[in-house]
Amino acid sequence: MVKGVNGQIDIIDDKVVITRKGLLAKSVGFFKGEIEIPISSITSVEFKMPSFGSGGYIQFIYPGCKKVLPHSDKAMDENTVLFNRNMANGFLSLKQELDRLISNSKCKNISEDFYDQIEKLACLRDKGILTEEEFQNKKSSILSKL
Repeated sequence: MVKGVNGQIDIIDDKVVITRKGLLAKSVGFFKGEIEIPISSITSVEFKMPSFGSGGYIQFIYPGCKKVLPHSDKAMDENTVLFNRNMANGFLSLKQELDRLISNSKCKNISEDFYDQIEKLACLRDKGILTEEEFQNKKSSILSKL
């Protein structure tokens, strides 16, 4: 878990959980309290380290998330947590761990898709739509892509 200026982020099982508490969170419109984002659905993680005059942030992009806001409005984005220089190392470690988990999730999804394709081909073979030779050729082709 890492705590930021406007919320905290936990990685729990296969989800990123953004939690916001207190009056400050409610004053800027974060009434939900918690947002859970499946790691497998995250398409992008925007990350900016703090610099002179500006804080850093981590923002999660996924299908169905609200419109991505320009930098000046990051504090109002429910999928963004802001952090300062003192918090930067924790957020950098979180980003590196998320990159690893997202990469593993994408690889897992790809291999599951290949196995689903082989299963469908086996069904077609069992129904007599494909011959055994056609099935084996297609299966070999799919497995060579893994």
